[in-house]
Amino acid sequence: MAAGFPYKHNNYDIIIIGGGTAGCVITTRLAEARSDLQILLLEAGGNHNDDPRVKTPGLVPQAIGDPNIDWNYHSVPQAELNGREIFLARGKGLGGSSLINFLGLVHPSKSGFDTWADIGNPGWDWASVLPYLKKFQTFHMPDEQIVRDFGLQNIDIQAQGTSGPIHASYQNEPHALDVAWINTFRNMGYDMKADTLSGRNIGGYQITASIDPVKRERSHAGEAYLERVRNTQNLNIVTNVLVDKVLFAVQDRTRASGVRFIHDGQEHVALASKEVILCAGAFGTPAILERSGVGNPNLLQALGIDVIMENENVGENLQDHLMCGASFELKDEIETADWFREPDYVQQALARYEKDRSGPLAGTTASFAYMPLLDEDEAAVSTFQKLIDQSFDTMLVNEAIPVAQRVSLEFTRRVLEDKNEASANFCALKSQAHPDHTEAKDIFSFLQSGNYITLFTALSHPLSRGSVHCGSSVPEADPRIDPAYYSHPLDAELMSRQVQLFEKIVQTEPMKSMLKPEGRRIPAWTRFDNLKETKKLIRHSCMSNQHPCGTCAMLPRNKGGVVDPRLRVYGVDGLRVCDASIMPIIPRCNLQSTVYTIAEKAADMFLEDLL
Repeated sequence: MAAGFPYKHNNYDIIIIGGGTAGCVITTRLAEARSDLQILLLEAGGNHNDDPRVKTPGLVPQAIGDPNIDWNYHSVPQAELNGREIFLARGKGLGGSSLINFLGLVHPSKSGFDTWADIGNPGWDWASVLPYLKKFQTFHMPDEQIVRDFGLQNIDIQAQGTSGPIHASYQNEPHALDVAWINTFRNMGYDMKADTLSGRNIGGYQITASIDPVKRERSHAGEAYLERVRNTQNLNIVTNVLVDKVLFAVQDRTRASGVRFIHDGQEHVALASKEVILCAGAFGTPAILERSGVGNPNLLQALGIDVIMENENVGENLQDHLMCGASFELKDEIETADWFREPDYVQQALARYEKDRSGPLAGTTASFAYMPLLDEDEAAVSTFQKLIDQSFDTMLVNEAIPVAQRVSLEFTRRVLEDKNEASANFCALKSQAHPDHTEAKDIFSFLQSGNYITLFTALSHPLSRGSVHCGSSVPEADPRIDPAYYSHPLDAELMSRQVQLFEKIVQTEPMKSMLKPEGRRIPAWTRFDNLKETKKLIRHSCMSNQHPCGTCAMLPRNKGGVVDPRLRVYGVDGLRVCDASIMPIIPRCNLQSTVYTIAEKAADMFLEDLL
């Protein structure tokens, strides 16, 4: 143990573990509102605000997989994915995954949040969270030409956030593929008519991105939030920290009293008089809880960890959006990221961005769609409906299925059967991709010649549930992550049918005219007219959408919960969780927007409770 704490002091009111997306929001809001609170923020990574791979939207793939800014995790071998270890990116640094994600601000559904409330979380319904969904962002309406090109007449400008730290903007240079995407879905009968903040929208559209529309730079939590309070006297930020465990004082009740961590090779202890708040993410938070003695006693005892509070739900209920993708060859004249294989094009793109923040480096992928389950064959519909009925009937009476999974079954069923709800989401990447690979550098590489667009789809609310647990009592060890993709057989059935929509997309104008006639596909054997072949594709050409959540679920204790609706860890005082791990049911889309919303709401709750 080091003799002393080498920073301002070692006694605090609040200690926040994790300076990621949620941690930056919580830290900023508490420091702004209560100058009398002494706050310590501990972050495992560094400050990457000046890293061009973070700032420049078009350089998104460059940082992913770099261990200095990405935890660079991998799953255990996945039995249903041909034994592959799936690459799992998690941001490491002030801003967390908002540093390295693909910048999409895709919003959750009304039915999803209302279900969170219905299953035992009062105050988390859509009406209650909507103000916070607006609070974190400042929406920027583009000019009239962009509105026409992107079909943005559905936007209700009065409904948008106007003063939040995170910028929400559109591309300022419409790409031919993005415009084609909108018109293709319109021609398929799925033109988005509802506002993106309505919580109930279906169809193809262009998403907002977390990009400053003037500087054309990433707008992320480490810069947009934390820089506002970095120099306040009541806040101490310590980076490049490895948190070992939360410490507890046991008197009449067990209470979180501090944190033990490693910095510059030395072990330190910081004390917290009021709260310890865990914001280490869906993988880090349960691992820290378990090393601290909160978790399944059988697992903890096997690792030689003293049990402080039994809760077999810690680390369970892991959910993620598994994406399946295929690439289609485009006509040579259509500009895509595949052009970056040419050195002259790279230099031209860099020059344009440096000169006036224009060109391919100024934006990122923006083509998105919420879609219901489609099947135009009546016999196929009847067969699949029977499969759904049998599957759900079996699950509802199977006592071995965890309650945390069972509570979402009826919600998932309603989504599948409602043509106005999104059972899957689709997006387009203006580049080739290789989701069958297990390293980021290979997934987003130009492994083949040619010019491509990649279509991806992911189930909005997969039924499969996995787990994440600490594999050792030492903090240096990576957690053991098992998403258990397709462990529920209905997920594979649903995914294969959603993937078959790819063929309809590429055979509908104007997308059809963008492709080379008889052009190549990646994988080369890709076809969608045969369900057996499609099922082969969904196990081969798939990757994580990097949306892990649910591992410290906000649910009643007897339904699989780890935290209550105030985000307090059951059984101990002074310990809360605020990150994607608290989500009881995965949102229908990218998590960034939902995490910001949760953190803004949580900050207000914490301030209320601290009065």
